[in-house]
Order: sequence, then C-alpha cells, then structure tokens
Amino acid sequence: MKKSLIPFIDYKRIYSTITSVLSNEECEIDHSCLYFSILGARILQVHYKLQPEVYMGLAAFKMGESVEDTLFYAELEESSLVCTENGFHSWVVVGDWIIDFTAPRFNELLKRKRNRDYGSPKMFQKRINDMSASPYELNNVGDFFLNINDELTENFFNKFVSHPMNHDLMEITADWYRKPPRKMKAIGISDGKGYSNKVSLQNQSLVGSW
Repeated sequence: MKKSLIPFIDYKRIYSTITSVLSNEECEIDHSCLYFSILGARILQVHYKLQPEVYMGLAAFKMGESVEDTLFYAELEESSLVCTENGFHSWVVVGDWIIDFTAPRFNELLKRKRNRDYGSPKMFQKRINDMSASPYELNNVGDFFLNINDELTENFFNKFVSHPMNHDLMEITADWYRKPPRKMKAIGISDGKGYSNKVSLQNQSLVGSW
C-alpha cells in the first residue's frame, strides 16, 4: 500500500516553493494555511494532473505523548472546540488522501505554546480512513482529526479569489515550480509598482512524516 500520494521529495519541494513565494510577499507564514493549501492544490493540478480540493474547518494534531502536546486549530466555547473565523485550519484532499502543506510548521507552532522541542519539521500525507473519530480521541503521536466547515470554506475561498493578486500568486507559484530532481532557478516577482524582487528557492529541512 502506498505510504503517500506524492513522493517525500516532491512534498518538500512544494512546501519550499510556496514558502519562498509567500516570504517574498511578507506574508505571516504561520498564519497562511489557506495560501499553502490553494497554492499547493494548484501545483498538484498543473504538475501532477490531480484533482485536489481545498477545505477549511476544525483541526487537531497529536504531536507528543502528553494531552498538552496536541495542536488545535479551533476556539474553545463553553468547554467545546468550535471552528470560527479566528480558529480554523485549511488542508487539501485528493481522493482518499489528505495533504497538509503547513505541517512542517507544526513543531515550531506548538513549541512556542508549550516551550518544548517537538523535533524536526515533518510532512503530512495521510488517508482519510486513518483519521480519529473526534478531536478528543487522539491517543498516539500522529493521530489527527479534521472537520470540514462548508460555510467557512466557501466564504474564505470566495474572498481569496476576489483579489487579483492571489490569482497572480497561484500562477507564479505553479509556473515556477519544477518536479525534483530538476533545478529551480531564481525568478523575478513584480510588486505591481514597477519593481521586481529576485526570489530564490529556500531549502527547507524536513525529516520523515507525522
């Protein structure tokens, strides 16, 4: 059985490509899950001939042995986890696979909250059937739960596509991307005011998978 939909080296290249583009745009990388999902989905569509779908909603990822070692993308209301406009996550679905292109940031995000080391950045590609039944039933490291919020997905996606600059980012990222082992040369990205920044691929370190 396949352990991942796309090879590890390809996932790493996609993550590095998106990170490089968003860094040039001075985006807050740790709060850009929607961009990672949509730009990543575009790359999968163009270069891998897949049919990815982007979703938003509540998410939880078990990253350590303790209960506190769970990364939640949600807000707590009356002792219940709920998805809100301020507490949500975004991911990509391709068939029966879930791909999260922000997963290499998980360890750093939780480290800031818990002041613990969660190891090296990792990729996330898992089958939907591997998902836990609820965010309260994450027992082992690597367990996860995702719950799609259709209304939030539609609203945020519509906001995203309503900005012409976002269309440009989608095409720039997909046009620049090359499958490994092909090399990616630096490109110039215009700021729309006649200035162009030279953007090189940032080599991101990933080790294994969640």
